[in-house]
Amino acid sequence: MLKKLPVQPQLEMFKTVLTSFIHPEHELCLLAKQIDWNSLEKEFAPLYGKVGRPSIPIRTIVGLLLLKQMYDIGDETVVLRYLENPYWQHFCGEVYFQYKLPFDPSDFVHFRHRIGPEGMKKIFKQSIDLFDKDFIRREVREVRVDTTVQEKNITFPTDRKLTEKVIEHCKRIAKKEDIKLKRTYTFEILKLKQQLRFTRKPKNMKKHIKA
Repeated sequence: MLKKLPVQPQLEMFKTVLTSFIHPEHELCLLAKQIDWNSLEKEFAPLYGKVGRPSIPIRTIVGLLLLKQMYDIGDETVVLRYLENPYWQHFCGEVYFQYKLPFDPSDFVHFRHRIGPEGMKKIFKQSIDLFDKDFIRREVREVRVDTTVQEKNITFPTDRKLTEKVIEHCKRIAKKEDIKLKRTYTFEILKLKQQLRFTRKPKNMKKHIKA
């Protein structure tokens, strides 16, 4: 059975309301007002039965999924940080500060299986639709691409290989343009390569640095 958060909760005298000590202009407070939580609840409500134990409120688990995506953290971490952060609790629809975990982290897995890949796309589409296309074209000027596993054709700037490549490239340019070089440094390069390779012992370190 789907559990819903109270629309107009009855305030209690001995509990502190979250809105009484959080900043209303905080980014998560503003974002919570922009997201259409009702449409998400209507979308996923048919996936729940009419009887049985009340489930996790849709806004609570969807809100934590969005926070998990925004801050790039794991299932267990996002639930633990939820207890420490009043703004996260307000974003997920809570009225009072909570001292207990909202649910077990394993419930994320069950919820993902329940709504499927299409349901996950609808959740993250909500956050994307908040940005106006003109705003994106006007404001977003930097794109970060993670290329951790992509091979890179770079080398360290002071690497010997880079210096050698520059010299060889200059030789090819001179040959192509029929420029006769007074010195090609062929033997000097070979000698320095040997010094760099075989003089790493402490007593030969000065030669190594000089080379």
